[in-house]
Amino acid sequence: MARGLILAAPSSGSGKTSLTFGLLAALRAAGVAVQAFKTGPDYIDPVFHGIATDRLCPNLDPWAMRPETLHGIIDQWSADADLCLIEGVMGLFDGVGTGAGAPGSNQVSSRRGNGSTAALAQQLDLPVVLIVDAKGQSQSVAALVQGFAGFDPEIRIAGVILNRVGSDRHSTLLSQALSTHIPEIPVLGAVPRLSWLEWPARHLGLTLPRDLPDMAAQAERLAQLVPSFIDLSTLQHVAGPLPGSIKAAKSSAQTGFPAGGRVAVARDDAFSFVYPHWSSTGDKGAPAISQQLRDDKGPIRTFSPLANEAIPDDTDFIFLPGGYPELHATQLAAADVFLASLRAHHARGTPIYGECGGYMVLGQAMTVNGVRHAMAGLLPVVTHYQNGAIRRLGYRSIAAPEDFWLGARLRGHEFHASTAEELEPAN
Repeated sequence: MARGLILAAPSSGSGKTSLTFGLLAALRAAGVAVQAFKTGPDYIDPVFHGIATDRLCPNLDPWAMRPETLHGIIDQWSADADLCLIEGVMGLFDGVGTGAGAPGSNQVSSRRGNGSTAALAQQLDLPVVLIVDAKGQSQSVAALVQGFAGFDPEIRIAGVILNRVGSDRHSTLLSQALSTHIPEIPVLGAVPRLSWLEWPARHLGLTLPRDLPDMAAQAERLAQLVPSFIDLSTLQHVAGPLPGSIKAAKSSAQTGFPAGGRVAVARDDAFSFVYPHWSSTGDKGAPAISQQLRDDKGPIRTFSPLANEAIPDDTDFIFLPGGYPELHATQLAAADVFLASLRAHHARGTPIYGECGGYMVLGQAMTVNGVRHAMAGLLPVVTHYQNGAIRRLGYRSIAAPEDFWLGARLRGHEFHASTAEELEPAN
């Protein structure tokens, strides 16, 4: 049976994603069947981890997902794995805020934010390895780790990885401080500053791997380097047993799509933000939304708006996910075949769900840094993107009409670099 652990950090920018990427590549090269997961709603980090493992990387969100969903995803995606590494989000205890429990769970501790990495660690009863950015400190690292280890008695810090270590002397000072003051928490490794591993970011997070120099080569390079910096054997030893699945209550079984039907999903460089646990065309995914759809009328079908592909005529439901449509606005505005098929489906009543960037395409127009691009014209809105500034960020709760097909209460995450201007609807 697979074992698992969570890779967390005191704060964002500590190197969680790059070190997780390196550890995954090294473990895979060592013959370990390793499965990656990402805490929270992030679409981009899982793409990196998929390159390192040659497996899709599902998300685990303790705020948005019910406990049975979390456990079900882990149960199915770890079935053929030896080890599961779960990358955390932000700082270990950072989340929505305290006092508001996740769906179906008890109220979270006041010491950890709802939706936080710590909340996930507690819910799954998995140990945490703390990745500490050691730049600019030496003995003080012991106070930092001791504080994190003692802050919440339900969270187990099973090891420390020191990142961005300046020299052998620096590594010695850090390790001595930790072994003297917190001998029960082992130092699993000390990683030097690797300037070539500093990935650039853009307005919605890290730049996607497809837009970076050969990421497969970076994975191979890290697979060779990481074992000289991190004790992979001890890392695997401190991992804990994975939780078993939880039986879902009958009332919570919901696909997120109308029952049955043929679903068409936009998929290309402009529409790439889709969670693998429901959209995978493979056998994995729990609760297997995509499997439920396939069992009825065949697989989820994809089409490319950027390639000006028409949506299949026999489609019963259309999903336009998020991504980077603002980077391809000119091409989308010229995609006459795609836009005509979208309008035709709308005219005959085909349900269309546009999320984030997909919602932008459904509007009258999209302006990108002041330049207006005509879109599908199905909604009375014009969206505006200006220089990548983040406009809205955070978890959201939504009260919908009781007869809404997704349910009366919804949870989601907003991460928008655009604004929407509502227009007066035409009569």
